[in-house]
Amino acid sequence: MKVLAFGMHPGFAGFFENNPEYELYVLDEPDIYANRQEVFDSFPIREIRLAEYQQSDGFVPVIEQWHKEVGFDAVIACWEYAVRPAGEAASRLRLRSAGLKAIEACTDKLLLRRRAAEAGIPQPRYASASSESDLHDFYRGRPVIVKPTNRRASVGVVRADSPDEFREAWATSVQADELSGVASRPLSWPHLVEEYVEGVLVSVETLFVDGKPVFDNVTKCDTPSGSRRFPITTITVPASISAEEYSLAIQSSHDLLAALDAEDGMFHSEWKINKDGAFLIESACRAPGIWIPELVSETYGFDLYGAFVRVHLGLSPGVIESPQLVGAVHYLNRPSGKVVSVSGVDSLSTHPAVFMYRIKETVGSRIVSPADSTKRGGYFGIRAKNHLELQRLISEVDESLTIVVDQGTS
Repeated sequence: MKVLAFGMHPGFAGFFENNPEYELYVLDEPDIYANRQEVFDSFPIREIRLAEYQQSDGFVPVIEQWHKEVGFDAVIACWEYAVRPAGEAASRLRLRSAGLKAIEACTDKLLLRRRAAEAGIPQPRYASASSESDLHDFYRGRPVIVKPTNRRASVGVVRADSPDEFREAWATSVQADELSGVASRPLSWPHLVEEYVEGVLVSVETLFVDGKPVFDNVTKCDTPSGSRRFPITTITVPASISAEEYSLAIQSSHDLLAALDAEDGMFHSEWKINKDGAFLIESACRAPGIWIPELVSETYGFDLYGAFVRVHLGLSPGVIESPQLVGAVHYLNRPSGKVVSVSGVDSLSTHPAVFMYRIKETVGSRIVSPADSTKRGGYFGIRAKNHLELQRLISEVDESLTIVVDQGTS
């Protein structure tokens, strides 16, 4: 069966490499391909074609002609900026998709807020913002969040606790950038402002088939305490929250997706849970990032990327409903500065509980506190029988990695 993917990353590539009965074709932005050609060459791609698709319809004639030649059975989006064009392509080719109503809302955070308000979904007070003065007009004495309406991975998401911080927050959000994956031509990044909500941050991963949920997982997402920026520091699957909170998160996801007329695919929604309930933070029509699919594979025992592809092909997703283990991906949190020495890395390859790792910190490199989830440092993935053992193992492994930093050269 032939799958057209907008964009590509190793998680999806690994599925196609292990399942050669599915043929992979990739469309990507010309300059993104030019900057990562050696990476694309390592993927099991039958053919790649290039066209502008980020905030552009330049891809339309390309995929229509390509479909005449190949006859695609599915179109998938492999990451955030591919969601809207992949959905439009699926619609044009009359193939399965998340549904245009859901795609429109999940790629525009302001529209998502409006749709959620219409459906009575609990969420923060919000407003469109186009200048610093809009933050002052919105402020009612509580901390606010400034964010782009159409970016990913917490890029440009900034907290401001008082009007004294609005100028810096606005400038920081507007000037936010990404290290890779964005077309070099000018793109539009509208903004909104919303009240900050306290609570536990969770992500709900839901697979839909023919408008009905067939799988749910809840992931706990930790961010730096008291920080004005929100890079993820640890994710845990399944979430280490109460059974009542776990059920509430799943029901909240189902209510949202019903309101958005979700059809087929994977949906990734984030919620803050506190004593007053679950409050919508944002939602996406794609596989989640930050290694959540890999954690699902390790803890549940099936390939979440593969389930996503099979849903779009109209096949059984092959999910396992309950996890057999618990797992986490933990990002190293070291002070900013120049790395003087690194030790303990070799032990990761032989640690029985560690299933993945990458230590980016090397002698002479500089550590800078990450502003968002595209700029994190080293990490490791670990699994255990229960959450108590998991926390012990995270601490044990983290403490075994000795990274000495000269903070005077930050």
